[in-house]
Amino acid sequence: MSTVSDALLCRALLERHPTDAARLLEAFDGTAAAALLGEAPPDVAAGVLGGMAPAMAATCVSAMTTPVAGAIVALMPTGAACVLLRQMPVAGADSLLAALPSQVAARFRSVLEFPPASAGGVMDPRVMRLTADLSVAESIDRLRSIQSGEDDELYVVDRDQRLQGVVSARLLI
Repeated sequence: MSTVSDALLCRALLERHPTDAARLLEAFDGTAAAALLGEAPPDVAAGVLGGMAPAMAATCVSAMTTPVAGAIVALMPTGAACVLLRQMPVAGADSLLAALPSQVAARFRSVLEFPPASAGGVMDPRVMRLTADLSVAESIDRLRSIQSGEDDELYVVDRDQRLQGVVSARLLI
């Protein structure tokens, strides 16, 4: 097979079967896996890294240049990225966080400040939350102003941001 065919086959595997690709790459040396992922589009590499064992994903990210690693990690779901960052040496994780866009870094830091086994340590801070003292009409107005359409579950919190319950957006409306 030619080098071009190999590259096309590899990219197709990464794009179409990220979980399988993650398992295959876990058998590689971290530097070799990092090199391959560093050549993939960041969104594709993020999907593959998210399917890897956290220690191997951290090894791969640590072997990449900071700009390449940052472009990939910024596209990962918050939970997966934070698990990966916790597996990295502190200096490497801090360096990577500093290279991320400020909003992404702030989102990751807000999760990383909690212990890893706590609810706060695995949460996504972008979830829709409403305070318990809002009326149904006020809650619906808030939903309409956001217009994300992505989340069906809304988290009801008190003024101290403690979880009071969960309600379906469809049920609320």
